[in-house]
Amino acid sequence: MLKESNKHREETNKRFDEMLNELNKQREDTNKRFEAVDRRFEAMDKRFEEIDRRFEEMLKESNKHREETNKRFEEMLNELNKQREDTNKRFEAVDRRFEAVDRRFEEVFRELRALREDMNKRFVEMAKEFHNAISSVGGRWGTRAERAFREGIKEILEKYFNAKVREFYIDDKEGIVKGRPARYQVDLLIKDSYHIIIDVKAQANEMDVNKLHKLGLIYEKQKGVKPRLILLTPLAREEAWREAKDVKDVEILTSPKKFKP
Repeated sequence: MLKESNKHREETNKRFDEMLNELNKQREDTNKRFEAVDRRFEAMDKRFEEIDRRFEEMLKESNKHREETNKRFEEMLNELNKQREDTNKRFEAVDRRFEAVDRRFEEVFRELRALREDMNKRFVEMAKEFHNAISSVGGRWGTRAERAFREGIKEILEKYFNAKVREFYIDDKEGIVKGRPARYQVDLLIKDSYHIIIDVKAQANEMDVNKLHKLGLIYEKQKGVKPRLILLTPLAREEAWREAKDVKDVEILTSPKKFKP
């Protein structure tokens, strides 16, 4: 409203200036005409005096109108200032309310963060408990599955190939497998001049392949015979196949019936 009022006031002042300029221009032109007429017709003085009087009245009227307009502008400016002050007070009140809302949101966000942290902590604890439970069940299943596969391979070798499989322990005195001395149990088949080390796993990964590869190196070093290495598992992970391809001496079999001595 203030901008509109200023614009209106500027337009009015401009109009007043234009009128004054026009009036001044007309008066100057009239004066010139009067001077010419004075030189020619001295009898026209009275008429010019009347015209001057009328101009004076017009100027007075114009000044009066300008004063009234200025007064109206002042009243409008006062009203605008009053409204601006009232608006500022209302905005200040709104700002105070927003600040209160912001504080409340911060409190709610803090409560939500605390709740989320607590829930995350509880989920982690539940996940650990679930993982431990699954690992316990998987460990028991894996041990039984390995035992069943081991017995299966023994039965197949004894029944179809007339070969005996015995448990054999490899002593890793130099810590080649794990970096420290340890003893490992494997199934060993010796037939004619062939030495076959069989490791049975419920599921095999790259570490199982690498371990069997290193046990084969230890066996060859201790016995002077390079053994054939068989990793028997119903589930071989992709990384286990890649590791077997890299070490080149470990065969992965996913069924005892695929074994051929």
